[in-house]
Amino acid sequence: MNINERIRYLRKSELKMTQQAFATRIKISRSNMGNIETGEVSVTDRVISSICEEFGVIFGICVILICISSFMMMMNIAIKI
Repeated sequence: MNINERIRYLRKSELKMTQQAFATRIKISRSNMGNIETGEVSVTDRVISSICEEFGVIFGICVILICISSFMMMMNIAIKI
């Protein structure tokens, strides 16, 4: 499962939220949320950080995700977690 799929799983299965509600909480547009979930756009450090802050994901895990995400984007590699 890649990071995009994990975000969708968190939103839909764990939090039972619509894309609109989730996107509003992390301060992005609904269309951007959809694009993140489908992998059309990369997940930014800010989005990961906002998800961690807004939904109480453990900070250490978020730091690791941000580091992995940044490295993978630099190397132009798809993120699989």
